[in-house]
Amino acid sequence: MSRQSVMINQVKPQVGGRRSRWTALIQVVERSKIQQTRSGKTNEIRRYVFTHEEGTKVGAAIFDNDIRYFDDLLISCNRYWISNAFVNRVDENYKISVYPYSWFINNSTLVEPHDEPIPPSLPFNIDTATMSDIQKYADSDTSITFEALVIQVLPPKTQGKNNTTSRDIVVINQEYQTNKEEIIGMIEGQAYKNTDILLPRPLEQTISTINQALSLFNKKFYTAWVKVKTTLAPSQSAFWFATCNNCQKSINGDVGRNIKCISCNQNVKLEARTRILLELTDSTGTIMASVLATEAEKLIGVSAEALRTGEDQDIDLSTTIQNALKQHTIVAFLRKYDSTFQGRASEKYSIVISYLIQDLLMNETPQRKALPFEEITSEGHTEMTVPTPTAKRSIDSASPMEDINPSPQKKLEKLD
Repeated sequence: MSRQSVMINQVKPQVGGRRSRWTALIQVVERSKIQQTRSGKTNEIRRYVFTHEEGTKVGAAIFDNDIRYFDDLLISCNRYWISNAFVNRVDENYKISVYPYSWFINNSTLVEPHDEPIPPSLPFNIDTATMSDIQKYADSDTSITFEALVIQVLPPKTQGKNNTTSRDIVVINQEYQTNKEEIIGMIEGQAYKNTDILLPRPLEQTISTINQALSLFNKKFYTAWVKVKTTLAPSQSAFWFATCNNCQKSINGDVGRNIKCISCNQNVKLEARTRILLELTDSTGTIMASVLATEAEKLIGVSAEALRTGEDQDIDLSTTIQNALKQHTIVAFLRKYDSTFQGRASEKYSIVISYLIQDLLMNETPQRKALPFEEITSEGHTEMTVPTPTAKRSIDSASPMEDINPSPQKKLEKLD
C-alpha cells in the first residue's frame, strides 16, 4: 500500500476537537546537541530542522526522556516519514522559514526511516555566518556554521573538579595566503587572546541603544555594542576580589598566597582583580553592568593593587572612582550571561571591552593619574606610597558605601 504524504507547508495545527492526521516525508537538516532549558517544567531539549523536497524548512523539538527514545532516529541528512506530530504556531522571532509553525515530537509520534541507499542532496544552501558577526552568538545556545581555516590547534587542558578536558582551536577567515607573514606574527604574539584585536572599534551602524540591545537580548542574542555614559552603581563597598592568577577563578583567600586551584588544577598564586558595577545610560534607558580587570582600571584610573591597599588602610575610594567615571562616554561591547546565586537565576551583563569616545576621536590612550598614595614612575609603572595625612583625610571624607548587591538588575527607565 503506497503512502499518502503531504508537503511541510500543508501541515496545519489541530482545529477544535478534530485531530490532524497527516504524514510527511522529511529530511533532517540539523540535529542539535542536547541543551538545558532555562525556564519551564522541562529540563532538556534537542532541536531539529527538517526540510521537504520542495524546499520548505520547519523547526522541531523533542524534550526530556523522549530525546533518548529517538537516539537512533532522526539522524542528520537522512529521510524519515513523520506522522501526526504536535503542530504549534511559532513566535515571529524564531521562524526559520515562511512556514509559520513548529513541530513537537514525543514518544507517541510515529517516525519511520525512509529506506534508500543514499539520501538525496539537501535541496537548499546551508546558511553560514560571517566571522565578523559570530560574536553575536557568544554564550548563546545557537549553533552556527561559518567557513574558516584552522591555523593552530592548542594542547588539551583539563579544568574543574570533574577534570573536564577541552581544546582551543585558532581559526581565521580566507585571508591567510595574502597576509601570511602578518598572520604568523599574530599567532606568535597570541593575538587570539587580545580583545583589542578580536573586538576592534565597531562601525557606527553596528552600535545599538540600550533599548535596542535589550531587544536583541530578548531574541536570544547575547552581545551588543552600545554607546553610553558611565556612573558608579550605588551600594558598593568592595571594588576588587582575589583570583587565581592562571584561570582568574574567584577564590576567597589572601592575595599572594600559593594554592592548588581546583578550577584549573594548577599550582598558582592569588592576585587582586578589579571588579566595578556600573550604571550605563543613554537616551533610551539604563542598565547595570560589571567591568573587570584592566577594562575597569582603564575607566577608573585605579589599579587592583591600589584598591586593595586603599581598603587595607580604610580609605574610601568611591568618590575618586565616581569622579573618574562621570568623565566618560564609552562605546562598550556588552555581554549578557545567566547567573545563579543562592539557587536564584538572574540575567546579568558585563563589559568585555570598551573604547572611550575621546580616544576614538583623538586616537590616543590617556595617561593614568596617580592616586594620593601612588607614584607613577618614568616607565609608567605604579608604586605604592603611604598617603599623607591631608590626602587621607580628603579621601576619608567620602561617604561610606554599603555592600554590593550580588545580583545587579537592569532598569528600563525613560530618561528626561
